[in-house]
Amino acid sequence: MSWVSFEHGKRALEMGAYSQAYEIFKAAVYSGEDPAYYGLCDMALQGKLSNEQITELKDMLQTAVREHNGSATYNLAVLLSRAARGFDLDLEKAIDLFNQACGQRIPQAYLALARLYIYDGRNHPLATKPNIVQLLETAMNMGQAEAACLLGKIHYSKELTKNPDVSKAVVYFVVASQLGSEEAKRALVVLQTEYAGINFDRELTQAKTMVRAIKNKAFEAKYESSYDSSSSW
Repeated sequence: MSWVSFEHGKRALEMGAYSQAYEIFKAAVYSGEDPAYYGLCDMALQGKLSNEQITELKDMLQTAVREHNGSATYNLAVLLSRAARGFDLDLEKAIDLFNQACGQRIPQAYLALARLYIYDGRNHPLATKPNIVQLLETAMNMGQAEAACLLGKIHYSKELTKNPDVSKAVVYFVVASQLGSEEAKRALVVLQTEYAGINFDRELTQAKTMVRAIKNKAFEAKYESSYDSSSSW
């Protein structure tokens, strides 16, 4: 790891030292720290980059995408899907890039693609409920609390489904709350009030089993990652 890092960039960004943060994130990217792409993307979304920096970031991302870098692919898709300053809105390209990032096992990409299908790309041929649910379940199983929460909403919210399934909604909201989603916790309070007197013990047991499996998988992945890093020295 270089003498600069993603964490240094975050601190500079928090202090309002935007030019310094940009240079630190850029140096971190060139040193192989993929999380720095997320810092650069956040700066672009917040409008903290100059025109020159935007041009440089575009080139940097496009080069990394050609090299099959998952983090860069995901972040370029985000910028295109949200029409960040200097990036024209291009949902088709964003969907293609999110799919590439899913193929590179970027957890956030599954969630972002599902959200895009639900809210902005409803007419896309792949924007079917089974496909969206599969994307969200994959993201959830990779530890994404927001994905579990959105699964709960898909099975409960009248805006997102014509056939609510309260049992499934409870399972997903409990999983999401256990993974840290505050929105899911609020949804459970509403459900408990609306369906007072109904026993959801079976759903709670199922959710706890799912959370245990997700956390065990995350621990194993972290262990394997640390082992690979230590064995490379």
